[in-house]
Amino acid sequence: MILIDRKRIPVPKVLDRERSEKADREYFRAKEFYRLPQEERLQRRFAFTLYKHAEVREALVELFHGKCAFCESKYARTAPTDIMHFRPKGGVVDAQPALPDHYWWLAADWANLYPSCPNCNRMQRHQVGEEKVATGKGGRFPILGERAPLEGGAEELAAELPLLLDPCDSNDDPEGHLLYDESGMVFSETERGQASIEIYGLNRNELVEARHNTWLQADSQFQKLLQEAEFGNIDLQEMLEDFTADQVEYAGLRRMYLNMRSTDISAALKADFSKLESRSVSKTRTARAKRSFRAYQRD
Repeated sequence: MILIDRKRIPVPKVLDRERSEKADREYFRAKEFYRLPQEERLQRRFAFTLYKHAEVREALVELFHGKCAFCESKYARTAPTDIMHFRPKGGVVDAQPALPDHYWWLAADWANLYPSCPNCNRMQRHQVGEEKVATGKGGRFPILGERAPLEGGAEELAAELPLLLDPCDSNDDPEGHLLYDESGMVFSETERGQASIEIYGLNRNELVEARHNTWLQADSQFQKLLQEAEFGNIDLQEMLEDFTADQVEYAGLRRMYLNMRSTDISAALKADFSKLESRSVSKTRTARAKRSFRAYQRD
């Protein structure tokens, strides 16, 4: 998971209630539905459709470069993309007491929509290490703060303090929470990072294997780049920026790899590598994150 600037892509017209009659109509139809007593709609669901519109899908593909917002897999590697609601549109399943009406009013909110592979989005059992574990976000939305009231606005939503990392929230900085190693495993020493790994299922076996292969490929590519740079055949700094660009698969892992090779890169560039480093990640911190995450798993 890496940080993505959502402002790079304008809100799709079909979702903008000021420009789209369809958006306004769906919102007020949903509002009327959710005003009905719960016993009158127990066997019914409101059919939200606009969030699945082709214009929305195209915008999300462009924004996230054809990758799952959470595990960074290219869609073709997993399956056709889902559109995930960061705050679930059909009720929060892990809240006490139950919250069946949260967060219907955000069903077509551009800031609440993310492209996701089915494995990160849908709750199902996956192989994680030696165990079959229920992963995938589904209707889960744990928070650290106070739950927003129905139709809560931006300030009330921010006060919830979501436990899950948000790839489009600059305050979250996913790369500061998630650390990788050459095995392809992802670890974290923070509560939010640990919960995100567990709920999104970021250590599913097939995903770990894909990241491990990416690490090996990155190492091979890096060695070739250093050789080319030694003979003056390439602009190493420019090539390394491409090597870790947002659009490449598993960019977060690639950036971690380069961070660990920063001494070699600085020597090759004959300059400080800080421009390309996302942040300093020491071996001590990585080891601490591994211990912390394993303790979290045992609990």
